[in-house]
Amino acid sequence: MPTAVNYASREWMGLDHWRDLLLQQGLDITATNLQQELTRELPAINRQIAGFEDFAFEGKRAIEAGNPSRNLLFHALVSPNIVSANLSAYPTLVELEIIRLVPKLITQSVQGF
Repeated sequence: MPTAVNYASREWMGLDHWRDLLLQQGLDITATNLQQELTRELPAINRQIAGFEDFAFEGKRAIEAGNPSRNLLFHALVSPNIVSANLSAYPTLVELEIIRLVPKLITQSVQGF
């Protein structure tokens, strides 16, 4: 997985409460094998947590190539409904763009590009 993706998720998300929030969805953004963690099917996405009510019902992964509306990670970071006094760090536009491109990067790496 590209170094930029590791940086985007670990440098600020792991230090803030994003990890705690995403762990409630079964996603560990500080996992050793981040590519595997981002692409595995999440066991139970909790749409009762504020901000996740409008996440696509069909979404089952942190990222899903070809289906941006099904990307839980991107949804969490861009949704204006995910607000918490515990969250003090938010992604820059550059970091959001990196995260938006993750599905394409993973698909290309799997295909041998």
